[in-house]
Amino acid sequence: SSRTSYATAGETISGVAITGCVEVHAPGVTFRNVSFNAQGCFWGVRNFSTGLSVVDSAIACGGTNGTAFGSSDLTLLRVEISRCENGLNVAGRVSVVDSWIHDMNGGNGGAHTDGAQFNQGASDILFQHNTINVGPANGATSAIIAWNEGDPQNRNVTIVANLLAGGTYSLYCPRQNSTNFRVLNNRFGTYEYGSTESCVPGHVAEFSGNVRDQTGAPL
Repeated sequence: SSRTSYATAGETISGVAITGCVEVHAPGVTFRNVSFNAQGCFWGVRNFSTGLSVVDSAIACGGTNGTAFGSSDLTLLRVEISRCENGLNVAGRVSVVDSWIHDMNGGNGGAHTDGAQFNQGASDILFQHNTINVGPANGATSAIIAWNEGDPQNRNVTIVANLLAGGTYSLYCPRQNSTNFRVLNNRFGTYEYGSTESCVPGHVAEFSGNVRDQTGAPL
């Protein structure tokens, strides 16, 4: 697949369609009202610098096993992600707000589909007011999955006011004790085995206000 490097420091790229795999090596870049076609890309848009923003844009991977965005120092605002294996690979300093992750690719070549997956030690993460539904496809694991192995664990994570659905469990909290991991006021839709896994005291600092989408019953 082709790979394109964008852009100069502080540049705003607006109102274009980009086909191919995008690497960002300059700080403070903004993509606004951009359509990304990342079919065949391992990474759709990968940030190697700081302060990347993607606003009012959409990315699709064409049903291939790729990850839309990775992995640190990036902000997504009103971004649509579809037809990828994973929506985001999160290494830290990531904010995702008012975005939509849906119709993901769960059955192509052993995919392990997640709306967002957090790396070891990933910190300073916000997911707020998004709809993340990885659906019933084979291989769909979670809407959001936190780190599940040895230290360092995730820290300073807020997952608030989202609709999370699909996967074996829609949300995998850390499976060991973590620091300041908060899950607040989310709605949980359909799933295979359960809405959440390991969202217990110690693993999370706060779990409150979360309900089932269909009934409003508290979790």
